[in-house]
Amino acid sequence: MENDDGLMEDLHRILVERLREAVLLLDGEGRIRYANPAAERLLAVESGSSIGMRFQHDRELFQEIFSSSAGRAEGLEVKLRLHASDGALCHSLVRVTDLSAEPSVGGFLVEVCDVGTLEEVRRELERKEEELREFRTIVETANYGVVIADPDGYLLYVNPYFASLHGYEPRDLLGKNLQALHPPERREDVKGMRSCLLEKGSCSNIEVWHVHRDGSLFPLLMNAVVIRDNEGNPLYVVANMVDIGERKKWEEEREAYRHRLEEMVEERTRELSEANRRLQEEVEERSRVEEELRLRNLELAAFARSVAHDLRGHISVIDGFARTALSAGEEGEREMVAECLKGIAEGARRMERFVECLLAYARAGHPQEVVAETGLDCVVQEVKETLKEEMGKAGARLDVVGTLPAVLADRVLLYQVLYNLVSNALKFCPAERDPCIELGCLPEGSRAVVWVRENGIGIAQEDLESVFLPFTRVGEHPSPGMGVGLATAKRAVENWGGEIWVESAPGEGSTFFFTVPLP
Repeated sequence: MENDDGLMEDLHRILVERLREAVLLLDGEGRIRYANPAAERLLAVESGSSIGMRFQHDRELFQEIFSSSAGRAEGLEVKLRLHASDGALCHSLVRVTDLSAEPSVGGFLVEVCDVGTLEEVRRELERKEEELREFRTIVETANYGVVIADPDGYLLYVNPYFASLHGYEPRDLLGKNLQALHPPERREDVKGMRSCLLEKGSCSNIEVWHVHRDGSLFPLLMNAVVIRDNEGNPLYVVANMVDIGERKKWEEEREAYRHRLEEMVEERTRELSEANRRLQEEVEERSRVEEELRLRNLELAAFARSVAHDLRGHISVIDGFARTALSAGEEGEREMVAECLKGIAEGARRMERFVECLLAYARAGHPQEVVAETGLDCVVQEVKETLKEEMGKAGARLDVVGTLPAVLADRVLLYQVLYNLVSNALKFCPAERDPCIELGCLPEGSRAVVWVRENGIGIAQEDLESVFLPFTRVGEHPSPGMGVGLATAKRAVENWGGEIWVESAPGEGSTFFFTVPLP
């Protein structure tokens, strides 16, 4: 208890010593028993040296004041003009209280306050009150939310805008914790945000989501600052918040529109790319067709010259025999006439075979509308049967290597290809050796590579492509053919989209290859 009394005495002493007003304790004769620092400054004396001194300010006036205040518990207040420590007169408010009823103290308590200081304080208070009113008016009418909360988040003030955003009146929210306005699933994040704010002292442009009274969610953009005391401890958290619901909606619409534009651009780009690809294909196809047409025209021109030359040759032979027969008939040489008629008949047969070759070559180039599976082994067997007599006379042998698959090709065209390759092998074999022919097939993805190998005279390197031209004969080996067989084979292979080529060397035989689709 004694400790508590001592603590209170120390507290009272500290408060009195910190006052800006002069406080003195005088005895009945006006001697100073106590003076606080403000009073010593007023008396222009050093600290502690005023004890025992007489109060010098207009002694007669103060004696009158003391007499008037004697016995008045409420004290007496008068306004006086006193000399300050610097000699200047100042208007002062003096309060004198009779303490004779307090035996432990006694005497008079004198409080002196500079009226100018009071007026200044009053004016400052009025100015602050005016600023506060202006600030309150601004805050109360602001179109953004303003909140003041303690460090734990309990609301001390909210302006009407903030309350209306949440569907409340300001009085409904006072004392509530700000965390209650956040959705439950985000409250742990809010705790972390508040801890970070108290540590850093401020935050800017933080997007938060609040719960309306009706349960709906809406976004806010928050700026906050921590108000601290002189020791740096947090006193309040002041925040302003702006509803960004419309802005978020606009941003979402803008984002959706941007995505739509990107999709439209991508779609248009794809369409342009596809159109460009088709155009490129059309250009390439047109170039290919033009090149093919140019080659076909060249081929047709060469073909026409060859046909005209061969037909003229046959016609010349027939014409020669006919003229000779006419002359011989006029001279009565019957044997000569008969011989000439035989020559004319042979010429006609050669012309017939020539026309058949031309027709076969033409048919090989006609596109086939329906293509069915064709057994390659069956076509090979058919070719062997057709050439059986020729193979027997030449002592030739045709061996099939491995298994032959079914292929996707017109049976007649496939027969033409194999027939011409095998018959050529019989024709272009030296007389001193028996023809030996091998035929096989190698699968290669979606197609098969068919090969025909023979031991004939071979082909020079420079003639490997020209052998496939119509009416073209290479080398010096005599043959009874028309020069259309390999051209017909090439035309038939290209008809089903395949390729044909030959590998050969003079005197070492040749191997012909062609491709055909697999089912």
